[in-house]
Amino acid sequence: MNTRPGGSPTTSRFALLRDRLTFANLTALLALFVALGGTSYAALSVGSEQIVNNSVRSEDLHNNDVRGRDIHKDTVRGTDVRDGDLQGRDVRDNTITGTDVKESALGTVPSARDAQMFAGKPASAFLGSDKQLRVGPIKLAQGETKTVATSGPFTWTAACSDDPGGNTRLIVTVESTEPDGFIADFGGGGQPVSPGSPAEAFNSVSSGSVYTIGFPFSAVGPGGAAPAGIAFVGIKIGGADCLINGIIWP
Repeated sequence: MNTRPGGSPTTSRFALLRDRLTFANLTALLALFVALGGTSYAALSVGSEQIVNNSVRSEDLHNNDVRGRDIHKDTVRGTDVRDGDLQGRDVRDNTITGTDVKESALGTVPSARDAQMFAGKPASAFLGSDKQLRVGPIKLAQGETKTVATSGPFTWTAACSDDPGGNTRLIVTVESTEPDGFIADFGGGGQPVSPGSPAEAFNSVSSGSVYTIGFPFSAVGPGGAAPAGIAFVGIKIGGADCLINGIIWP
């Protein structure tokens, strides 16, 4: 080993390196460091311009890493969501409004307060459609006969006719499919009614216009039927020769 006089072996090595460290050697060494460092920097700084379009796939993304802030606003559409995947827990509470719901897709609400209460009263305080029968207005021309109402075994029938002297006559009769029925009248006595034996509930004639209480829709049958109501009759009113209007509680 060659050494300079008075120098240690380590000092001799640094001296030898210094003698060989030329500008060309230093430039080459710096170029090597830049090349190596540049590759590492590029690997850590890949931008979208370095990625080929349509090349990043789902398997290239770490699970649960993509978040709302990574998605451009107003870009996710219904076609991007698989049918049946969204559930109630995926929607923020109290954010869906009436304008977000298709009305025709809604069914009938099984129970609602408005259906149970009206003006502070329960539904039981009101008569249902099965508890009353609206009659009329039934209009007849002279020569016509129409069924006015049917309740239980009883049927009321009206006949409008031209009476001599320019008068109009209205007659209402009651029939029953049960024997031994009974109908009420304003005379206080009432009348029996049976199959094939109709009873006359109203008979009036007029040459002018009249509208008045006509007859009670009241009858009793042996089978338990007991309808009750009232009828109003008119002659030459409401654009008709004869008219009947009323209500029955079956």
